[in-house]
Amino acid sequence: MDYHEEKKNDVTQEGCDFDDGVDAASPHTDGGGGNLADGYNAFLEFLKTPNVEADNSATKGATATSDAREHDAVNTATDPSPAKEEPSHARMGEKNVSLMTKAKLANGVDAPRMGQKSQSLMMLDRGCPFSGATGKMSRKQQMESLRNLNVRELASLGRTTKGKPRKLTQIPRGYRLETTGIRIDFIKPSTSTATKLGEKVFRGLIYAVSLTKNESSSKQIMLRVLELPKRNTPWWNGLHLRLQENEQFIVEIQERQEGGTNTNTKWVDSFAPVTIEPLTAFTVQDEDIAWLKTSIDGTDFAKSDLLFAELSLTKKSSTILNEAKDTNIMSRQRKLGSTKFEPSKPDAAEVKRNENMLHELLNTENPMTLQDQVHMKDIWNKCLGWIGMTGEHFVESLFLRCPDLLHHTFGEIPAELAFDMFVSIIDMAVRDLDNRTEVIGRESYRGAPLRPDIDAPFKTLDEGFMQFAQIGMQPRHWKEARVLFNIIMRNVNPYLEEDDEEMLCLGVESCVYRFWTHHIMKPALLAIKEVDDIFYSEDHRHKLSDSFKSLAEDKVRAGVLFYQNLFKTYPEVIPYFGRTDMDFLASHLFDAVELLVNVFNDFEKALPILRHLGKIHDIAKIPVFTYGAIGEVLDMTLRMALPQYGNGTPEGDKLAKLWTSLVNRTVLITSRISFVSERMLRKAFEWVDQTARELKWDAAYLAKRHFDIENEVRTKGTYTHTEEEIVHGARVAWRNTAKCVGRIAWNTLMVRDRRHVSNLNQIFAECLEHQRLATADGSLKSVMTVFAPRQPGTRMGTRFWIPQLVRFASYEIEDGSLIGDRANKAYTDECIELGWKPPEPRTEFDVLPVVIEDTVSGLVQMFVLPKEYHKVTMIEHPKYPDFAKLGLRWCVVPTVTCFTMKLGGLEYGCCPFNGWFMETEITRDLLEAGRMDKQAAIAKAIGVEEDEDDFWRERVAIETNKAVMHSFRRDKHSIVDHVTAQNQFLAHDAREKREGRECPAQWSWVVPAIGGSTLPIWHHEMRDFYIEPQYDYQAELFAVRKESKLAEDEVFDVAGPDENEFERILILYASVTGTAEAFAYRAKKAFRPLKVTVASCQSINPKTISSQCIVGGGVYSAVLFITSTFGEGLPPPSAEVFFKTLGSLPASTLSDVPFAVMAIGSSIYPDFCQAGIDLNKTLAGLGGKQILPLTKGDEVNQQEESVLQWITSVGSLFDLQQKQAIVLAGDSPDYVEDNDPISVELLPLDSEKVLAALADEKDLNDSIRVGASSSVHNSSAAVARLLPAGYKLCEVTMNDELVSFPSEESKKLYRSTRFVEFNLKGAVSQGEEKQDLVYETGDHARILPVNDSSVVLAMCQCLDLNPEQWIHINVEDGPAFTASTVRVGDLMAMELDLATSQGDGNLPLLKCLIKAARSSGDTSEQSSDELTRLEDITELILHSADLAKEEGGEGATSKALMREEARKNAINTLTEEYVTIPDLLQQFPVATSHVSLAEVLDVLPRLKPRHYSIASSSEMNPTKLQLSVGKLTVSSHKSTGKSRLGVCSHFLAARTTAAVTNASVDTPTNDVFLYKFHYARSLRYHGEHFPTTKR
Repeated sequence: MDYHEEKKNDVTQEGCDFDDGVDAASPHTDGGGGNLADGYNAFLEFLKTPNVEADNSATKGATATSDAREHDAVNTATDPSPAKEEPSHARMGEKNVSLMTKAKLANGVDAPRMGQKSQSLMMLDRGCPFSGATGKMSRKQQMESLRNLNVRELASLGRTTKGKPRKLTQIPRGYRLETTGIRIDFIKPSTSTATKLGEKVFRGLIYAVSLTKNESSSKQIMLRVLELPKRNTPWWNGLHLRLQENEQFIVEIQERQEGGTNTNTKWVDSFAPVTIEPLTAFTVQDEDIAWLKTSIDGTDFAKSDLLFAELSLTKKSSTILNEAKDTNIMSRQRKLGSTKFEPSKPDAAEVKRNENMLHELLNTENPMTLQDQVHMKDIWNKCLGWIGMTGEHFVESLFLRCPDLLHHTFGEIPAELAFDMFVSIIDMAVRDLDNRTEVIGRESYRGAPLRPDIDAPFKTLDEGFMQFAQIGMQPRHWKEARVLFNIIMRNVNPYLEEDDEEMLCLGVESCVYRFWTHHIMKPALLAIKEVDDIFYSEDHRHKLSDSFKSLAEDKVRAGVLFYQNLFKTYPEVIPYFGRTDMDFLASHLFDAVELLVNVFNDFEKALPILRHLGKIHDIAKIPVFTYGAIGEVLDMTLRMALPQYGNGTPEGDKLAKLWTSLVNRTVLITSRISFVSERMLRKAFEWVDQTARELKWDAAYLAKRHFDIENEVRTKGTYTHTEEEIVHGARVAWRNTAKCVGRIAWNTLMVRDRRHVSNLNQIFAECLEHQRLATADGSLKSVMTVFAPRQPGTRMGTRFWIPQLVRFASYEIEDGSLIGDRANKAYTDECIELGWKPPEPRTEFDVLPVVIEDTVSGLVQMFVLPKEYHKVTMIEHPKYPDFAKLGLRWCVVPTVTCFTMKLGGLEYGCCPFNGWFMETEITRDLLEAGRMDKQAAIAKAIGVEEDEDDFWRERVAIETNKAVMHSFRRDKHSIVDHVTAQNQFLAHDAREKREGRECPAQWSWVVPAIGGSTLPIWHHEMRDFYIEPQYDYQAELFAVRKESKLAEDEVFDVAGPDENEFERILILYASVTGTAEAFAYRAKKAFRPLKVTVASCQSINPKTISSQCIVGGGVYSAVLFITSTFGEGLPPPSAEVFFKTLGSLPASTLSDVPFAVMAIGSSIYPDFCQAGIDLNKTLAGLGGKQILPLTKGDEVNQQEESVLQWITSVGSLFDLQQKQAIVLAGDSPDYVEDNDPISVELLPLDSEKVLAALADEKDLNDSIRVGASSSVHNSSAAVARLLPAGYKLCEVTMNDELVSFPSEESKKLYRSTRFVEFNLKGAVSQGEEKQDLVYETGDHARILPVNDSSVVLAMCQCLDLNPEQWIHINVEDGPAFTASTVRVGDLMAMELDLATSQGDGNLPLLKCLIKAARSSGDTSEQSSDELTRLEDITELILHSADLAKEEGGEGATSKALMREEARKNAINTLTEEYVTIPDLLQQFPVATSHVSLAEVLDVLPRLKPRHYSIASSSEMNPTKLQLSVGKLTVSSHKSTGKSRLGVCSHFLAARTTAAVTNASVDTPTNDVFLYKFHYARSLRYHGEHFPTTKR
């Protein structure tokens, strides 16, 4: 048995019956019809053919010839295809391969199984799915593409420099060859094709084969196969069959009759297999797309019928990217906002502001005059002509200005719906100004209201304003929106006329300002007040709760009653309930109602739950209409169950209104996701239905697309278009664009599917290839390159900043005038600011760079456009030589980059598109004052005097038209004149009518700028309506960011402080030990981006405080005080003068000055926080305005936590969270990032600073009495140099254990207590002579401890630092370190607190680690795991801390208490598992590796002194000081085995006799800093092997 027989048997043994029919619902399943066996036998004979290339008898007419130019689909005059749109089909190979495929595989190549995406079946390396376009490369381009080939390779490719170019024999390096389309054209259909009342369907295969030869025979081996699914016409596009060297491909088509009188259920071969040699289509010109024409023969086809194979020879992605490798000239990472906005009801201050704002509006009569109304309607009508651009600009600017709107209010609402909500409410309000003028005679831009379809978010103005109020829109948001609306009407409306601009410049007197204030803000604020009055009333909650009690007593009975009413009234909802267990349904319903009743006063808490519930309902495919049914039936049920409900009495009607409001708000929030899904599904189904209708899809395939789309939308919130839908959608969007006059060629658009490309470098490289393809042979081809669509939850996706790939710069010259294209002035300035350096000297035609931004990642990149990709034409006039002397030029390809393609509910915001110019477009660009402004110069060049007559402008325009046409034709560049374009439009309009489609058109765009009234189109009536698919113009991204920052006074020119400016705050501290100072600087960091000044009280004259604040004409919005208490209730010594002066001022000195006081102290003293209490009382007595109650921080009871809560409370008064989000998004007004508060410089040993520090140590060493010091440096001088002011080095003369431990076990039961004695005689500190310390009985000793050496070493290892490394610390903002030049080990030992905090003090370090992990760019699994753990820890502490700040008493809920307990548990777990800072850092090594020493110094707290009662008597031992010190050890954590050690007690316990210690004595009656002790450390660094760090 030979190989072929064996293969045939193998196929038969698999159980395949050749006589089985094909299931119509599954046309691609196994079983190919009775005639497949014959087809297989013919295929065997075909394989046995000795030489397919030489023997044409095997397949008649199989020799393919290239005639791409003759049959170019662009050239409709010679195209043999019918005069209708050319179809483009989905990417093939998505289904399993049928038996037909299995039967044809030879040499053991297995057919792909169901669902496999095999490289052999479908090449995943996407090609160019062009359809019907062709072109040839110029000689220069050809040589550039082959520059890497040597002479021999050129010869083998058939490329010779002499004689006629031959056909290609090899694929050029860097290119790929694919079969992308198959089409059969019926020239003379045979009789059998015209079966009455019948319709044929077709399917087929194409497969790549290679020819192998041996001594006796030759054989073809099948390599790859692609299935052609069932179609009503034998046209398949969007294919991707990859072809390699020396490969051919074979086409087989089958057909069968469906319907009619002669129905044949069997598939039969349409014609004999056709073999095609693809390289014969291409010559030396390297045509990118070619159509091979092949005659076909068969029983059902005449010999003159043709098979057209579409082939593409295009550059590989790697080749494209390599050619663009040097074009990126700038990359910048924009900061992304990470602040999370928790839903919360307005606080008292915001409620008061809202009431004042509404009161002001209600007491002002509507100042809009009739003239204002007319102006407003006119301006808005002009805005509607660009509503996609202006509406997006408004919405995105508002989200940037008010980020809480994006994250909280509109969190679950996609950008498109938010756009529709805002634009619809404005449009309705404008039309409501004078509805008599809403009866439209004919359209100017859009006569009908926007979105009048079933998907409109609301139907009336009142309903719209109520929806905004219910989802959480606040008065401050509407106020910010007023600013942006005025900006956009003034700056973004292209159709404004002079009188419009004059009106908009009136500021608060303009019609736009008045319209927004009285027709938008007033009803919006009234709706907000109505919602707030209902939901924030405690009395209303009690009424609801009381009425619900009777229902709660028997939830099942009430629930059963509800569902009985529901199913009886709306039986169509029954299928949407997955179970009919009435008890379960009833209980579930009223459990949900009970939850809503409980959170009625704080409805914002229910929003996350309701949105999650809505998502579940959406996945379950519960339609939106059922929500209305539920609300109606619930009202019916309540009327039946509650006698007092809606009984006609005031109380009953009020109760009904409360329930109705609760239900309506719940329904609105819960149904939003389903509303969005249904809206998207409707658009998606409309689009695929239209595609199926126009491309003649099979009904089964259409049904499958419906099923796939719905599943994907319900689960992901979006879906994926097939390549066929993308290609046809891009063409139809062009067909629907009302502004375009050249749509007659819509079905020839070359569409490049590049949705898989996301890297910005690759995107720009694809744009260069787009430019090359558009002008490959000099004649222009219309091309669109489509990148990924916007994904759910993202705002804009990837966007171009530039509106066209090729634009000319505009500069301001010395005399203040502009040169270049004035429309690009703002973009030019942005590019220069980003780092672009314009060429010198600057000219009027400098090509601008291309800026692309990925708004999701925040990456912005700028690319320079190589000269070969921006072809320009020099403009000259055939009659006037002086015209050429002007040096005018224009680009050849108008590649537009500011389109958003809306297709089937998806938005493609990055889709460059080019057509070709009409000459009047270029003429207008050259002449208009807002563009090149060359009208006067051209008039002079052609000898026209400006004051000659009234028609000189027309003469200039006509002659410029002639010059443009002449220049483009001279250089053989495609362009169309306006007369031809109008005729083509009329032909297109007539063709659309014949196809049953209405053609949208905007008269002012379609009628030419010159000679319009002389052309037939002048009287051609046209309707400007909006229909999708559609191209919408985009807002300019850089302009959105810039204009969203403008303050109200900049827009309206109003006096007074700008509410949008970041406030200035003055913080004054009074400190003894530095604790208050540290808290002051910590507050400054926390208040960023507010502009905060920190100063000590002693540096401020109290008399000037009022004049420094806004109330006194200054700049500060508030003054904050942080003060400690010294001695017996006194202020710190450094602030005594300040306190004394302040108390002597007149009573009204600080009138209305906002202030707040944070008092810190220790409750172990009787005068706890007395200095702060006195200060608060004094400030209030002087007329100050207290903005927060006095807050006390107890040193022995979570002082740090109290201070942090005070800081948070102050921040909430200034909307700090919102401002921080604005800064993180990179969109803050006038905010300049502060310099790093701390910078660290690594110093070599021979540095002057190091040498000076060593010299100081040497001097100190000579003065210090050293006993048995074991310092690393064999000297206590290093310690003395690091002592703060007032601290002295003292010698330890005794250190004994006071507790006897009879056994090792007893040590675990009793705490070690040490008796420590110091010698005060001759104590030493830096800069002072030896002197004795003195103390009195009752004083306290203040000891400054040193961290344990093992902890210090571990910290250095975490940061990859050598403890012996010298550094210099520069502190820009914050308390200074004791010594600026220091060793790393000394710094860690004596300056930083390396123990984890018991409160919220670890948050700065955790946030620092999170920031480092996010900005590192490390995507490894370990890094991601670390980041997740850090975020979880931080989120738990932060979130619970926020909840802990809720009011207590009766209003405190058990849930809040539980979360506060969870917060404490989180902190305890953190501090138990990570006893020291190194313990914490060691658990996050990747994040720690990206943290600098400067950042650590900025976030870690300073080491604080410890206080001890003095046990000795100064009278008996004046030179000796004795302490009893309990050695503190907190029991070890079970899992880690680590114990928390008292830093100072363990330090003192380890001091040996004759060691030196640093200390001071705290003497309440003494006015000077004599007192402080320090100790000599015995730090032994065992890490001398540490390398010198580069950190």
